[in-house]
Amino acid sequence: MFVDDEEDFLDNLQFVFEGDEEFSIYTISKPELALHRAIATKPDIIFLDVSMPKVDGGELAVALRENAITSSIPIVFITAIVSSGEKGTYGGQLFLPKPVTSAEIKSIVRDILG
Repeated sequence: MFVDDEEDFLDNLQFVFEGDEEFSIYTISKPELALHRAIATKPDIIFLDVSMPKVDGGELAVALRENAITSSIPIVFITAIVSSGEKGTYGGQLFLPKPVTSAEIKSIVRDILG
């Protein structure tokens, strides 16, 4: 599941992963609705943009961790705030700099989910 307020980014993801039998993705551009969508769909992994209106990625991550249904879902932050050389972890969470490629996303999913 991808949560990002940049609809162009989400549209691109839909296009890239369309027809990919290995991965099914959900996208949501309204972070204030993401917790409900995560509860309903129970995704294997959640990619969160850090900087979003109404609910930022950090706040959403806290809400996801506090919910019994979503608390164990791995979270990866995606942000334009850092550069590609700063990829790593923060507060125990993996983060990727934008722009991120589909190959990087697939690699992260495989690494986390085995």
